[in-house]
Amino acid sequence: MGILGTFNASSLRRYGFGVRQLPTSVTGLLVASGGSYSSGTGSATGGGGGGGGIVNQTFTIDPLTTYTFTIGTAISGGNGANTVAFGSTAVGGGKGGTDSSTQSVRDGSSGGSGGGAASQYFDGVDWLSSFGGAGTQGNSGGDGYRNGGGGGGGYGSVGGAGDVNTGGNGGSGYTSSISGASVTYSTGGAGGGLSTNGSSPASTYGGGGGVDRPAQNGVLTFAYPIKFPYGKTTGSPSVTTNATHKIYTFTANGTFRF
Repeated sequence: MGILGTFNASSLRRYGFGVRQLPTSVTGLLVASGGSYSSGTGSATGGGGGGGGIVNQTFTIDPLTTYTFTIGTAISGGNGANTVAFGSTAVGGGKGGTDSSTQSVRDGSSGGSGGGAASQYFDGVDWLSSFGGAGTQGNSGGDGYRNGGGGGGGYGSVGGAGDVNTGGNGGSGYTSSISGASVTYSTGGAGGGLSTNGSSPASTYGGGGGVDRPAQNGVLTFAYPIKFPYGKTTGSPSVTTNATHKIYTFTANGTFRF
């Protein structure tokens, strides 16, 4: 055994050697991108996109490991993309349904929160149903009705159902202050109506696309006590501090280690 092999952290400090302390956990918030709004050709009665899924927890980490992060980017005409970090996945929001005679196309897609359904389809005799998609980490999208698309589900509540000629509102989201400011994430997108559109609640990241806005990208924010050193990063995150924590916010893919 080498000479240094007989020294523990306490004896190293006694002889004047500093031992750098590193955290073994971080508090993190993963937000996936929202699903897109989708309407049929020549019609504006599509369903709103579902809000991106959210994972909000304390993660145990190995401070000597390099962690790779994937941040979900909104995709036009499709489900949202996942955000992946610390071994966990926030699931992209479901796409809103599209006006169609085919039910599987009218229905909203499942996702972190489900997409709203497009308007019911009139086959010359009756109105055929259309249903909102299921939410796996949030809430379901709203059902469509006669010339009214459902709102996308949000992390906080289900999307509003369409009504006659009226689109449903998007579901509410999730508000957190982990970034150092109060920020709302993952609201659902508005459904379209033949006469009156729904509305999309405000959010900064992870919101589903609506008739009134595009889908929003995901984000990763994590924090650890300020007494620990800064880490090494790629991906150009923003790094801020408050009285108690260092806070990292990634809006693009990147890496982190101490």
